[in-house]
Amino acid sequence: MPCDRSDCPHAPARRLRRRLKCRILYSGLPTWALPQSKASGGFESQESSKVKRVRNIETEAALDFLKQNQPMPDDDRLTEELITEYDEIRLFFIVNHDLRCIPLFLNSFGKGDGFGVYQLVEDVIAAYPVDRVVPCIDLALRSADPNIRYWCAQIAERFPVYDLIEPLQRAMQREDEGSFFALISLEHIGAPEAIASVRDFMKSVKNAELKQDIIDAMPAAYLKD
Repeated sequence: MPCDRSDCPHAPARRLRRRLKCRILYSGLPTWALPQSKASGGFESQESSKVKRVRNIETEAALDFLKQNQPMPDDDRLTEELITEYDEIRLFFIVNHDLRCIPLFLNSFGKGDGFGVYQLVEDVIAAYPVDRVVPCIDLALRSADPNIRYWCAQIAERFPVYDLIEPLQRAMQREDEGSFFALISLEHIGAPEAIASVRDFMKSVKNAELKQDIIDAMPAAYLKD
C-alpha cells in the first residue's frame, strides 16, 4: 500500500498530488457538493457508510446511464441530480462487479472534477482485476480528450505495470494538466525505461509551472545528471 512516511521516496509526490488536486476541488462548488467536516465523521467514514447503504440499481440501467454520458457534462453544466446518480452508480459497481463498467467509467470524465466525485472513481477501478483494468487504462490514456487523460493518468498509479509505460510516456509528453500525473505513475512503475523517460522529460519540459511541480515532487536524486 502507498505510504506517506517522510522517509518514503514516494511521499513528496503523493503529497503534491493531493495539493494539485485541491487547486480545483471544492473551489466555487455549490453547498450541496461540499464534503462534510471532520466534526461530522469525516469524508472517508461517510464514503464507507455510503457503500454499505448503496441502493438497489438494475445493472443494465446503470450501464446505460454511463453509456449515455461519455463523457459527463462539464462542471458548468453539471446538475446535482446527474452527479448524484453518477455517484450512486459508482458505489453500486464497487460492490456489484461487472467488467463492462471499467471502460465506461474511464471515459466518463467531463471538464472539471465532477464536484469532487471524479477522484473517487479510482476506488471503482481498483476493485477489479489488474489484467482486465490495464488494457482499458491503456486505451483511455490514448484518448484525444485531455480530461480523460488527466484522470486516467492518476488512476494508473494504482496499477504500476509494464504495459502502461508506453501510453503513460505519450501522455506525459503532451505537457498538459495530465502530464504531471503520468510522470508520477511512470516513476511508481520503477522499470528502467520508465525512470529513463521521466529523467529525460524533466530535462526537456518547457512548461514552467509543470517543471516546478515536478521539481517539488520528485526525489532529489532525479534532478541529478
